[in-house]
Amino acid sequence: MTEELKVIGAGCGRTGTSSLREALKTLGYNPYHMEECVKNDHFGFWLRAGRGDGAALDAALRGYDATTDFPAATFVDELAHRHPGAKVVLSTRDAGDWARSVRATIWHPQFLEKHWLFRLLLGRRAQDMCRMYRERFFGGAEPSLDDVDALQRAFRAHEACVRRTVPADRLLVHRATDGWAPLCAFLGKPIPDAPYPRVNDAASFRRHIHLVQAFLVVFYGGLAVAGGYVVRLWG
Repeated sequence: MTEELKVIGAGCGRTGTSSLREALKTLGYNPYHMEECVKNDHFGFWLRAGRGDGAALDAALRGYDATTDFPAATFVDELAHRHPGAKVVLSTRDAGDWARSVRATIWHPQFLEKHWLFRLLLGRRAQDMCRMYRERFFGGAEPSLDDVDALQRAFRAHEACVRRTVPADRLLVHRATDGWAPLCAFLGKPIPDAPYPRVNDAASFRRHIHLVQAFLVVFYGGLAVAGGYVVRLWG
């Protein structure tokens, strides 16, 4: 088994998971986040973990002692069972706000694995892994991501499952606005002499979307120029 986890982040992406990651770093933990999955090309590990391969789950998290964000948030049961000493932090926010946020950021059409540019940049395994974790989140085939009501129901069902399956003495439900006090009390850590992190990654996502859109304009513009050149050659 990998290094024993001390903190399991059960909250969905866009519930302050980036802020929680920075908070855990400040408290001395080494947290795993979707960003680590992408940087380390861990898509294959998570795909195998989704098929029940515990060794692959351990391999993805080797060297980390905490988790936050997707895809790990869809493996709370497995992680809590494999790491019985770990505390579970359920980061949360209003369900409606969450649904609108994911549609504008991590589940924006130009970031979904269905988009050809996603596959071009990250590859087939990344596509398959993202599809896998969303199927786990939705408990089967995902609904239309334009269906805000369905997104809210899935969000509430995920949180209800965490509250139902994790013993109360191992669980903290935390909003970013709660700040340090409840988190530090739960983890047995002193409160840092610094504000609780406020990572505004929604703005970062919007910048990325604009970059993707600019890339597409240049890409298709280049194709048009090349096509015109070929036509002239044939003429």
